[in-house]
Amino acid sequence: MYEGAGNEGRLDVIDEICAPDYVGVGPYGNELVPELVKRGVTSRREAVPDIHVTIEDVITEGDKVVARLTFRGTHKGRISGHSTHEQRGRADRYVVNLILDRDRRPDPL
Repeated sequence: MYEGAGNEGRLDVIDEICAPDYVGVGPYGNELVPELVKRGVTSRREAVPDIHVTIEDVITEGDKVVARLTFRGTHKGRISGHSTHEQRGRADRYVVNLILDRDRRPDPL
């Protein structure tokens, strides 16, 4: 999803990858259902038009997936409450996902 949708702006990739009841929790907040994921990708690409996400590492164990990502780009628009500063930057993030089958719900610790 990061390469197709994030880097290339191909939003159709989100429909291919995300189930209709997809729940994404990431560095930009919760994105529930594919339509909100598309909205989030679009707003990030508007704010950082030259965004490029590099997948540095992916670790899987059982139903857990951890990805180490590097985001690079020039901040040209408002994003997550931050105003434009026209500077090129880099952000390193870890993203943790729990893959659930549709009948199983996580325990609310």
